[in-house]
Amino acid sequence: MFFRSVALTVPGTDDAVAAVRELGTVSQIAFWVPGVLLLVALRRAWAPLLIAETGALTAVGVTMFWDFDLSVHLAAIAVSVAVTMALLTSVGARDTSLRV
Repeated sequence: MFFRSVALTVPGTDDAVAAVRELGTVSQIAFWVPGVLLLVALRRAWAPLLIAETGALTAVGVTMFWDFDLSVHLAAIAVSVAVTMALLTSVGARDTSLRV
């Protein structure tokens, strides 16, 4: 699910990396909890884009944890990235407090 060689450079992460790579409960929690937190953080965004983001994140999770080809999963990730960027751009354009 992630680059194992990079994650293992952090001392003491062997067990955590193994648990996430099994694609079991720990892995699902590691994906769905941050996804839901992202949606909550962006709840003031334009509703159609927030719905698209929800669908895109769901597609990534479904294609990761169910039996789908890698190409379908990578396409879901690409769509999710595009929707996330559109959503963040729209939030940044509407909310002047985000400007540096």
